[in-house]
Amino acid sequence: MNAPVAAAPVRLLTVCTGNLCRSPVAEHLLRQGLDDSVAVRSAGVRAVVGGAIDPPVAAFLRRSGVRAEGFRAHQVTDASIVEADLVLALATEHRSAILRRVPGAVRRTYTLREFARIAHALDPVALTGHTSAERLRQLLPRVSLARAITARPENGDDVPDPTGRDAAAYARALRLIAESVETIVRAVES
Repeated sequence: MNAPVAAAPVRLLTVCTGNLCRSPVAEHLLRQGLDDSVAVRSAGVRAVVGGAIDPPVAAFLRRSGVRAEGFRAHQVTDASIVEADLVLALATEHRSAILRRVPGAVRRTYTLREFARIAHALDPVALTGHTSAERLRQLLPRVSLARAITARPENGDDVPDPTGRDAAAYARALRLIAESVETIVRAVES
């Protein structure tokens, strides 16, 4: 008798500029909220390759119960975009850079806040499946279909870059990321 074949994980990629602040936070919070059936990575469109997470971000992650020691920044590649089932950019400029590289990723590339906003606006439907990946696979086409009819907010869907700014800028960016991730996790796990 053959053992059941485990389904391939859903590959989720978060992308910002340097891969030192916004995308690592989204990566680690998504990894914390979803089970191991979703493989979450992050990268930057102009990554500080090998760089460590910004100290205020590392402190935020520690307070959130997330261990991010040893994290090193990565450059986004065409292959990482092609391999991803879902790409979540932290700003529209990142989404545009991704789509210039791999235009075929348009249906699976969103800003983090856009994906969360659309997932939240969907009529609640119980997703079935035993893993986060199974439920996320059901959510993805629903979000894609709803994208065309969902209005964008006037203030946009970007998470502003706090790098080099004051503590308030970091607090705002980290709050926006955490709220968006919480919305996505709730949509997948409920």
